[in-house]
Amino acid sequence: MKIRLISFLKRNITIKQIDLDEDHNSTITKFVFNYYNVDIDLLHSKSRKRSLVQSRHMICYLAYIFNDEDNKIVHPLKEFLKKDRTTILHSIKTMSNLIETNKTIANDYLILYNKIKMEIYD
Repeated sequence: MKIRLISFLKRNITIKQIDLDEDHNSTITKFVFNYYNVDIDLLHSKSRKRSLVQSRHMICYLAYIFNDEDNKIVHPLKEFLKKDRTTILHSIKTMSNLIETNKTIANDYLILYNKIKMEIYD
């Protein structure tokens, strides 16, 4: 399902590279934290609350998707989120699996993807 979903989404647009800046004004971060109603100041915390972890995972996965599924995004994400490289890769893999198996997460992904796409291309 993931392959079809991503290819369907990519069929209609040209993916634009997104720069993740240090000052939390990243388009992806802004939309994800607003969507999940999480305080953006908690981005770098060590908290493992479900909503916060899910938000971080979604940021990693969306950044990966919007950067042509390029593993070069791992280093900027590592610096931006202040997390280990393996944590970033785990986040991407986890979200990929959840999108395939969990309809709620898949719906969240589609909503966020479309909002971010509209923000970038308008």
